[in-house]
Amino acid sequence: MRICIVTPSEEFSASAGVRIRYDRLAQAASALGHDIFVQPIVNLQSRGDLRHDVYVFAKTYTPAAALLALRMRQNGCRVGLDVFDDYFTQYTDVRLLRYRCWLADMIPVADFVLCSTPRLAAALAPLTGGMPLCVIADPSDIIDQQL
Repeated sequence: MRICIVTPSEEFSASAGVRIRYDRLAQAASALGHDIFVQPIVNLQSRGDLRHDVYVFAKTYTPAAALLALRMRQNGCRVGLDVFDDYFTQYTDVRLLRYRCWLADMIPVADFVLCSTPRLAAALAPLTGGMPLCVIADPSDIIDQQL
């Protein structure tokens, strides 16, 4: 299985956070015969760029992400959301409204959600319509193949 982590930019793709979260996960996936790639969203703009089986959106809080995720689903790909931080359940903070809007746009085209803590999974559960929520602690080298 080819898994692509979709990031907001080349700079973010090279960040320590991405390396900590995905490099170890990539090693564990490789041992199971899967490959994980990290690509900025701008590298996935045409149908020819969509060569992976699964796409996981990480910190791609733009309308373009929702449109791209819809195209991926139409092409038969699975779509996941990696929620690093809880920008979604703090309803009294209007600065976070754009994140809640992004999540509302992404949930209809997503198959699963990844997050980093059980508390965050519990907070997201009411917002995700019963879709699978998988906790992957940072750093992680364990993969739940049931997703």
